[in-house]
Formats: sequence, structure tokens, C-alpha cells
Amino acid sequence: LILVLMKKKLLLFISFVLLVQFVTAQVASVRPNRGYRGQTLTTTITLATGVMQFATPPQGYMDIYLQQGANVIYTYTAYQALTNMYYSTGFPFGYNWYDSLITDFPIPLNASLGYYDVHVITYSGATPVDNVLINGLLVRDIAGSIQGNVFFDTNQNGIWDLNEPPLAYQAINIGPNSEIAYSGASGSYIYTGDTGVYNLSPNIPPGWVITTSPTSYSVALPPSSSGYDFGLYSASLAYRSDLRILRNRQRCNVSGAINVTVSNTGYLDSHGSVTVIVSSNVSITGYSTPPNSINGDTLTWIYPTLSNGQVWTVEINNIAPAAGQIVSISVIDSVFNTGGIFQNTVIDDYSYVVRCAYDPNDKSATPSGTTSANYTPINQDVEYLVRFQNTGNDYAYEVIIYDTLDARFDPTTFSIVDASHNLSTQISSAGEIQFSFYNINLPDSGLDEVGSHGWLRYKVHARTSIPDPSVVHNTAYIVFDQNVPIITNTTMNTLTALQYPNADFTTSDPSICQASCITFNNLSSNATTYQWLFPGSTTPSSTSVLPSGICYTNVGSFDVTLIATNPLGSDTTVQQNYISVAQGPIGISVTQIGDTLFATSGFTSYQWYYNTVPIGNATGSYYVATADGDYAVVVTNAAGCSGGANIPNVVTGVTDMSLLNRFVVYPNPSTGTFELKFSSSKNSMVAIELLDNVGQVISSHFLVSTIGINTMNFNEENLSAGLYMIKVVLDHKSMIKLISINK
Repeated sequence: LILVLMKKKLLLFISFVLLVQFVTAQVASVRPNRGYRGQTLTTTITLATGVMQFATPPQGYMDIYLQQGANVIYTYTAYQALTNMYYSTGFPFGYNWYDSLITDFPIPLNASLGYYDVHVITYSGATPVDNVLINGLLVRDIAGSIQGNVFFDTNQNGIWDLNEPPLAYQAINIGPNSEIAYSGASGSYIYTGDTGVYNLSPNIPPGWVITTSPTSYSVALPPSSSGYDFGLYSASLAYRSDLRILRNRQRCNVSGAINVTVSNTGYLDSHGSVTVIVSSNVSITGYSTPPNSINGDTLTWIYPTLSNGQVWTVEINNIAPAAGQIVSISVIDSVFNTGGIFQNTVIDDYSYVVRCAYDPNDKSATPSGTTSANYTPINQDVEYLVRFQNTGNDYAYEVIIYDTLDARFDPTTFSIVDASHNLSTQISSAGEIQFSFYNINLPDSGLDEVGSHGWLRYKVHARTSIPDPSVVHNTAYIVFDQNVPIITNTTMNTLTALQYPNADFTTSDPSICQASCITFNNLSSNATTYQWLFPGSTTPSSTSVLPSGICYTNVGSFDVTLIATNPLGSDTTVQQNYISVAQGPIGISVTQIGDTLFATSGFTSYQWYYNTVPIGNATGSYYVATADGDYAVVVTNAAGCSGGANIPNVVTGVTDMSLLNRFVVYPNPSTGTFELKFSSSKNSMVAIELLDNVGQVISSHFLVSTIGINTMNFNEENLSAGLYMIKVVLDHKSMIKLISINK
């Protein structure tokens, strides 16, 4: 009776503690805490610490409301607890998990003015608990609204450009009353207020910068106005990934799944590769999406470009190992931008001990082999481990184990490695083995769990000249005293001389020019198939042994990936930024002035061609054509990349080439003072022009030549250093001479 009464008192005490804990739970704060008639007010309601860790959050819109006497304003009817709970402690939220929720209050135009109590109903089991903040929110009349947008400024130019993502739930500080307006999912925010002047500025989280100007606004109400936008940028959050392993513990030898999910929580598009390393004691049976490479226990998927909020997932089907073993799973997400440049790495690890009832008598082989076929080197010993345990209710006086070697093993290579107890062994020429533990006196597990176990190990080598591959099986029969034999599991190995693949490659010149093409040299070994990935090229992937014609039209640095595969598995080699593509010459053009061809200046080298044949010593930026026909020039820039331009049907305008010898400019080069001499066979009008290197006339002169040698002096010391032209028109024929002025 005393015990019963004590129990009743204890239950009453526990009930009282729980009742006090929930009934006294309060709403801690409401932000913003002021609203206006006709406004749909977005608020963040924070409960007292721990309330929602011990209770179920609000279930519907009638669980959150404002109350002023008989006047009640409910939250919006589409309220859903799962989507309105804060789940992060960092930007853009800044609140603790389970303590806060975000919701909208549609305030009627005829709502009573004044203070309202804020009510949030949580649930302790099925019992509703009212959490209250007295006078938590003030409803006022409205004088107008202020609107704007908050966005992630990808290029940091201070303008909300097309495809730049909005920033949701970003806080905008509103002065002078220390209020806050929050942007919605579209990035837009709205603040409604009384008559007055308000100061607007974003609440900038650590690691972020504001890119727009001005960085704050001063706005008067009334009237209503809009366009007060803020751009924010964070290099650390531009490319971000959230990596998750679904943490489900499998029971022993049961089929299950490992689910890996990647979500782009950054603000710019990204893609990457997910590497999953599963402990070798897990048997993989399939995938929702086949991996791009398999390297023993390492699986790699290359996932596509994800925009902000998009998710990629893969399911790995498997069978868990026996009880007591530890399963470990590691996932590595390597994130790249859309240009293929590495950004960061995200890692998630998970391990657990497999639990459930199990048969302690088993057999295993080392090496266990790779892939589901358990490929094992044919020239290596196979070591077998037989384990046993006395799970009866008395000592086992002797334990006999019968084993028969697979016919593909050579019995003469058999040898004992070690054993837990004193062991006698005999083997026949046919490979029939008897392992005898006489007088072992093995205690039962109920009496001595640790001492109830026993084991033995032996190794054996394959016969010579067996087929490659060869599958070998092995099973043991364990007899405790006079009991019926316990049959262990059957091991399976595929013996083969095939070696694990090695992926390797090179190319003659990984530094190329824009629009160039590459042939790759495959240096891999022991592989039967190949998968190449060439991001940034016109051929994104290839399965060729020696891929050729891989062309790059974009400038930049690009990764190359090779996955070499054979029946044993795959090996992956990634050379980051392996291919460097340089910009080709830009803006190549040729201008003809008279008989002189001028190519765009500023390139490293030039070579002129006439009718597709290189012209000897024609390696300057200009060339004086000596005959009509087709010309071309090939230029090289500082990066060593070449490009050219064709100039067809050039007409020199000189029909009598003897005129070339009738004009002399001296000295050439000069400092700006020089003379032109020419010969004339008659008195004739001569037109002379001084031109700059693009054909603009600097000065014009006319004179009447006399028979014999004629001279005209130039004093052009005011000209800048450079290349100029003197054009002479005589007897209806024109000729251009070049003059170089040096300072």
C-alpha cells in the first residue's frame, strides 16, 4: 500500500511539473510588432527557449492569432507548420531551430486600433497549450507604404540583372522606431507606416557586402513610394552545397538503401561530383542512377547543374553485413561553377554498429574480392577464416570442423595460419580436411561469452593452368561433440590474373589557342572501356580509346576526366585546369591606302602573303604592294596564337613601276625635317599630300615641276613620332612613300 501511494504521488508530481512547464511557456517576441489596417503583415514569432522542443508546433491557421477583447485576427489560412518553421541558425534567418516561426497576419481595413495579445497554440500530445505575449502587437492606421527588393548581386554591379536570384527573408531596418521589414520569397519587401520620415537600410550579415548605391534611404510618408532596392553579395555563399545522408540503420543481412541528397544552397548555378565511400562489409546490389565510376568501395557520380534550391539525389541499394560489424559511409561533394572552376568541398560521414540476432558460426575469405563477382588475384594465396561459438548450455568437449577444398585449389599448398585453441589437422590428396579441437572444453556463451568463441585460419593457392577466370566456393561443417553439423555460409571468389585498372593520360600540348583541337594520349593500363569528360569543349564526353578532334572555342582553364574500367572496377583520374585555352588575335583588319596595305598594329609578329605564297622579309605591320592580286596577312599575339585576314583583288594604282625610282625621301627616318626629291621630264602640275598612318591628310601642297630634279622641303618637327606617308600625284599616276619620324 505504501508503495502504491508513493507511485501515485510520483505521478502527480511529474504531471504537475509538465503542466507548469507548458502552461507557463510564453511568446518571447514578435518582429515587427506593429501593423496597419489593410496590411498583410509578415512577422517572425519567437517562443520561449525550449518550448517547441517539448511540444508539437502550431498545426493550422487558427492556432496563431491576435486578440483584443472580442476582436480576433487569425494568421493566413494557408499556414503550414512544416514550411513556416525556421530551420537554420545562419543567414538569412538568424534564429534557432524550433524556437521561431514566420507567418502573415491579414489585418482588416476596419480592424480596431491599439494593442493586441499574440497567441500561439502548441500541443503537448493532444492537449493544446496557449503561449501568449500580452500587448505583443500594435495595430495603427496607415499613411502609406514603402516598397523595394533585395537581391543577390552576382556581378556586383549594383543593378538587379536578369537571372540574379532574390534574397528571401532578408531583414530591412526601419528607423527611427527600430522596426524591421522582411523580404518575401520573391525578394520584395513592403513597410507601411504613419506619417513621418523613415530611414531604410539592410541588416547586413557577417561576410556579406552591400553593392547598391545608396546604401540607405530616407523616405517620407505619405505618399506611398517604391524602388528602394538593395543588392547584397557574399563570395562564401555564392557556391554552397548542402549534403545529406539519410541516416537509417539496417538490421543484419537485410536489404536496404543509402540515400544521398545534394541541394544547391548557394545563389549561383553549380554542378559537381559526389563520391560515396561505403565500407567493404556492405554488399551493393544496385543504384537508382548508375555511378560514373566505381573504384572498389568508392563510387562517384557527376551530377548536373543545379540552380538555387534545386536537389539531386541517388539511392544505393545494399545488403547490410552480419550483426556486430561497423558500417561506415563517407560522402564528398566537390562543387564547381558553371565554368568548371573548383569552388569548395562538402563532406558528410556516418557510421553505425549492425545489430540483431545472428549465427556466430561462419566462414570468410581474404581477400574478399572486388565487385559482386569477388574478383581475386589468381597468383595470390586465399586465406579462409572459420569462426564458431558454443551457444548451448554446457561445455563442448571437442569441436570437429570438416572442410573440402575447391578442386581448383592445390592441396599441396595448404597450410595452417593460426587457431584459437590447440588444433590437430589432417588433409587428403583430394583436399578433404578435418580440423580437430580435442579436449577444447569450450564453455557455453551463458557461462562465459568471451570464452565461448573459437576460430581457425588456413591458406591455400590455386592450381597452375586453371582457366582464367575461375570461380571457387568453400563451405565448412562444424560439429560440437555429437551434435548435428552446423553448416556455415558458402564463400565465393573469382580467381583471375586481371589487374585493377589504372587511368592516366596526357596530351602533347595542354596550352592551346582558341578554336584549336586536341588529340589525347591514353596511358591507362588494364582497362577495357573508357569514359572521357571534356567540360568546356565542343565534345563534352567520349568513349574512344584515343579521342581526337576535341576542340575548345571558349577561353579559360578546363578539367579533363578519364574513367578507366574493367570487370574488377574503375579508376578515375581528374586533372583540374589541365587544358589552358588562350585568346586568339582580336580585331584583325587591313586597310589599303594607295599601294600600301596596313594591318592592325599591336601584334607580336606579322607575315604577308601574295597569292597564298609567303613574301620574303614582309614581316612588318604594313606592306607596299608591288603588283595587283590577292594578299593576306597572318599575325601572332603575345599568347602565341595566330589569326589572319585576306585582302583579295588588290589594285596598286601604279601602272608604270619605273615611277618607284623617281621619288626619294631623305633623311628617312628623320626628326621631322626632311626633303622630297623627284624627277620630271616636263613642266607639270604636281599634288603632294602628307598623311598619317590611317590615311588622314595632315597637309596638302601643289607645285609646277620643272624638267629635271625637283625638291620640296618639309619641316614637321611638331609631329609625334610614328609612321607617315607622302602621296605624290604626277602625270595622273599616284605614288606613296613612307617616312618614319623619330624623336
